[in-house]
Amino acid sequence: MNSNEMNAVYKLVCYLRLNKVQVIPLAPGKKYPTFKNWDTYELNSLDTLKSMIRAGFGFGIKPNGLCAYVDLDTDHAAGVNGVATYSEIIPKGKRQSTLYATKIGGDSLHLFYRNNLSTTARRTGNDEIAPGVEFSARDSQVRIFPGYQFANLDYTRGFLEQLAPIPYELEPALAPIIPPQVQKTSKQQRGNIAAYLKHVEPFEPGGRSSGFRKLTFLLVMKHGLDYDKVKQALDAWDMENGAFQLAEPDQYAHATRNPER
Repeated sequence: MNSNEMNAVYKLVCYLRLNKVQVIPLAPGKKYPTFKNWDTYELNSLDTLKSMIRAGFGFGIKPNGLCAYVDLDTDHAAGVNGVATYSEIIPKGKRQSTLYATKIGGDSLHLFYRNNLSTTARRTGNDEIAPGVEFSARDSQVRIFPGYQFANLDYTRGFLEQLAPIPYELEPALAPIIPPQVQKTSKQQRGNIAAYLKHVEPFEPGGRSSGFRKLTFLLVMKHGLDYDKVKQALDAWDMENGAFQLAEPDQYAHATRNPER
């Protein structure tokens, strides 16, 4: 790396560390970590970091459940273009803006999302979401330098706040690896659903989809309440707390679907 590239790596690693994102050193010229206990490794010395950069070490980040990434591989086996495949799942015009890294010298992409599904899922290799489209929110590492570089990172803002939530269009593909649903324990206290909802804090705009999904699951699957009554109460509660169903009807319908089906 030349001096400009080394300075860029140093700036990025320092930024990620300040944002509590774990940075993993990679063996020079390789994709894999260089230490045995890499999953718990912490860069605690800036002098060590500078020495590693001068020695040609690469760096990756570890999602740690906070974020997820989608790997779009344009040089996939059999000529499959992951970018094109992903556009069939989520057309570009419908995607929320999020951070992405581009492959240096190529056009493959890493798209980074906020892990709103609370899952450490991984769909890679033969278990990929679609041809050329891999997903991971597990404690693996995703290479940044020397293989990829962020294309739209704003160093004046926090890392996670620049991430859009995982697109709900991916949920059907991720469903088999989301942890199994909790079984109903009882038909306990059906009570008044509307009264219960009065004690629920309104959801923030960026987390409404996951909020409604978890709330619907809690009421129907855990407390054993009738879905039709839950849905009716949720619709009324939502109209009084931001009207998510009017702003984004498709996402609202998806988030409040019957979890028993």
